[in-house]
Amino acid sequence: MLTYRNFYHIGPADATYAIILRNNLVKTLCALFGTEELEAADLKEKVSEYLLSIGLSRKQLDALAARLGK
Repeated sequence: MLTYRNFYHIGPADATYAIILRNNLVKTLCALFGTEELEAADLKEKVSEYLLSIGLSRKQLDALAARLGK
């Protein structure tokens, strides 16, 4: 969403912001995590599965989680 803010000057207070968020980012994340509703998904588990599937080791994943504050 930072690109929309910087390039198009669209911020959270703009009516189009929510539309862009829902139609672009939320749809993409739902597809990536295999869920119909982003709010209902266990994103921590889904992200862990995804990162492990693309080659992160469990040790790297644990280090990342520790650095991000779990």
